[in-house]
Amino acid sequence: MHQFSILNAPCVAIGSTHVFSRIHSANEYARTDLLKKTTKCICILLDRFAQD
Repeated sequence: MHQFSILNAPCVAIGSTHVFSRIHSANEYARTDLLKKTTKCICILLDRFAQD
């Protein structure tokens, strides 16, 4: 995100975990169903950006 702020460009962050996934801890984990949903969401966003 820092690079986008230097360029004064908009950016979007999409999370793929839930609140109990222990992000950035030694025992962090991700559910595959949420990763699949996030991947689909990013694909839709990229497709829509490409259309504009």
